[in-house]
Amino acid sequence: MNPFGPTTEKPLALRAFDSAAENISTVVSKVSSTDREQQSVIEQVRQIALNILSDTVDTISEGKLEEGELGVDHLDALIVDALDGADDEDGIYENALMASLSDAFLTFGVDATDIEEIFSDDTEVADAALEAAANTVLANMPDEGPELEELVREFIFGEADETEEGFDSMAKKIKARNGAFSQRKVNGRKIHYRGVLAIRQGVKTVVNKRLPGQKVRLTAAQKAGMKKARLHAFTANAINKRLRSFKKGKRLGIY
Repeated sequence: MNPFGPTTEKPLALRAFDSAAENISTVVSKVSSTDREQQSVIEQVRQIALNILSDTVDTISEGKLEEGELGVDHLDALIVDALDGADDEDGIYENALMASLSDAFLTFGVDATDIEEIFSDDTEVADAALEAAANTVLANMPDEGPELEELVREFIFGEADETEEGFDSMAKKIKARNGAFSQRKVNGRKIHYRGVLAIRQGVKTVVNKRLPGQKVRLTAAQKAGMKKARLHAFTANAINKRLRSFKKGKRLGIY
């Protein structure tokens, strides 16, 4: 006999509590899953953008363009191929990809004005800007190793060391000063730079921009390092699945 009286209500209270806990657990799991899905899409889009940049720079620097093909033609083809088949009526994926691609150029020290020219309607201007940008990317790309791996990790996953000054303009190697000239060795060659004002992540700063007329190429080690960023191929179906998940929850807000 229970000295505290009948226990009829106690199991009911427990069942109600269990039900509430289960509901909360379900909601938490759902929200966490959505957040993970959102982060997954962001990482996927940024990885695709980095692959497009890497392929474009390698093709231009190695002279692999088809006869009569311009660098901007190759870049456009890669972008179209990445967008092909995606269920993207709202333009969410396209906007995210273009924003990530622009950010990839910025990460390797390409000026915002040059990026605007790359995507301008003037083909001649765009191609000249892209060739200059390819040279800038090559000059600013670290050799294979921890530095390049950290750059890739920071760009795709956003896990850079907070103490780092950033990879833009080789901040760790040469302190940029407006108007000042400097040099560093790239693949055994001396490359000359000049400090210029630029906007990085909405902040005015000084970056070292490589002077024109200095061609460099990716080393085998650098190519191998960049290929590590290509973890696996992404299909339109995989992109569509993630996009649908975002649209249902109206939680995209990628940029």
